[in-house]
Amino acid sequence: TYINIASRLADQKLYEAHLNTFNCPVGITPTASRPSQARDFNQTSNPNSLLLFPNPTTGVLFADLSDWAGQKLRMNMTNAQGQIIQSLNETGREDLFRIEVPQGVSNGIYFLEIQSEKGEKEVLRFMLQR
Repeated sequence: TYINIASRLADQKLYEAHLNTFNCPVGITPTASRPSQARDFNQTSNPNSLLLFPNPTTGVLFADLSDWAGQKLRMNMTNAQGQIIQSLNETGREDLFRIEVPQGVSNGIYFLEIQSEKGEKEVLRFMLQR
């Protein structure tokens, strides 16, 4: 299926866009123990494929850290300029990990970097829209 949108900019110009939703995971909810269907659409060359949702978020993210179960992890949330806005030390686990974006952080694009004690690293981008 497709999504057709029209956007009017401040200068009153109208732009139309057609978005396809092929291979988009639908119906992922935070109550799911592990959204394995969505993982098929997010494969990377890295064997530890991080899944982060919802995106965009209103301030609460869920991360599937099951590929790092039992490993000590360092997580850094950074803004587009590379400034760290939140750091967490956690242990990977089979269930979903809840991450809250700190209050006072403005809307925009952010990055979540996860690094294991073995040096494996993965970075995902997400959008904050409160």
